[in-house]
Amino acid sequence: MNHLSSIVEGIKWIPSNNGWVISNETYLGVTTERLTRGMEWIPGKDGAGLVIKTAPVPAPLSTKELLLKISDLINQHIFFRDKQFPLLIATWVLGTYLYDEVFTYYGYLWINSPVKRCGKSLLEDILSLLCFSASPRLSNATESSIFRLANSGGTLIFDELETLRSQDKEKYGAIMGVLNNGFQAGGKVPRVERGKDGFQIIYFNAFCPKVLAGINHLVDTIADRSFKIPMVRKTSKEKVSRFNLRIQKTQFEKLRYEILEWAKAKRPHIQLLYNKIDTLDLKKIVDLGSFDDRFLDISEPLLTIAYFSDLESKENIMLPCLYNILLQMSGKRSQVEKDEAIGSFVGLADELLQAEDKVFLPSKILLDKVKGTDDLAWIENTRSLAGFLGKFELIPERHWLNNGTKQARGYLITKAWLEEVKSRYVPSL
Repeated sequence: MNHLSSIVEGIKWIPSNNGWVISNETYLGVTTERLTRGMEWIPGKDGAGLVIKTAPVPAPLSTKELLLKISDLINQHIFFRDKQFPLLIATWVLGTYLYDEVFTYYGYLWINSPVKRCGKSLLEDILSLLCFSASPRLSNATESSIFRLANSGGTLIFDELETLRSQDKEKYGAIMGVLNNGFQAGGKVPRVERGKDGFQIIYFNAFCPKVLAGINHLVDTIADRSFKIPMVRKTSKEKVSRFNLRIQKTQFEKLRYEILEWAKAKRPHIQLLYNKIDTLDLKKIVDLGSFDDRFLDISEPLLTIAYFSDLESKENIMLPCLYNILLQMSGKRSQVEKDEAIGSFVGLADELLQAEDKVFLPSKILLDKVKGTDDLAWIENTRSLAGFLGKFELIPERHWLNNGTKQARGYLITKAWLEEVKSRYVPSL
């Protein structure tokens, strides 16, 4: 049986029946694959076998180097109309190696593509190769496995959620349960399990990074906790490099190891910054008041990583770039934009009411009028219309039309509601 015989001047010798050798077996609980990292293999004395000599372990890459390395890799294979999105994705990838012990919140990555062949599946595969302890694309996982995967930590990649919603409501409900509770540290989901003493309620951990794909619309509570990544189909003139896992497998393994070493070295520094984010100088660089509370919760981990990168490199590059893209995708836009949006709707409501005390409009008719109004064209469907108006307590309801012969779902706009909204949100009108 092999054992450690002696250590002389940093050289480790392992005896065996055939002389001094290093085998591929495990010794002292460490595999030779692990030993080769940062070590040098050299011939033994008189050709008696192999010995290993410890070599200096290189310092981990800087945060900036990793962010650029990951974002360049993503840009190389996937087309984005806005070239800033890969930086956000790269920052999110680094955060998956820190989330469990450092961050209180961690937002979801929502990959949104209007049609097929936009690069959604490829982006999922790349994230599966780069993120911490990532799952493959999950499109047909059982309810039990969904709960257990979330409970074990790591990054979950959910695919084809739109199809799942229409075909398997129970499984879709299980995923929604994990999503509703899984953006915040300590979030748990209950599940009834059979034990020795019969059925009992078990609480599973739900907090972990998650990628959501294959779904066009999310409920407000989950959309507000997500970074929406819009994918577009590239034209024939827009070129990207072909992705080949067989050829690039080693490249990804090396990059994943570099990220892991970075996380070990930088974790305490990033944790310190995150815990003191309310008092840091980054407020002089970016206006965090531009975000609503929910979006700020999930943005702070990424902003902390970008801020640390700039402190480390003594530059002011990553934080402003990341802030700019976060500002664009914020669930609520800046205060000026919000005022303009509700102000525009108030103007539209005035036109619709005219001299009447109230008017009812079916949802689709009101949507058409909203989409034709300045500052409201971003409201693309009845769901986003309901989300926007719901913030101002205008809720869709069913109403009888044609003297009570037909029902329609829509909005009852009253003069009383309009005057209250004016006084609360647009007092200048």
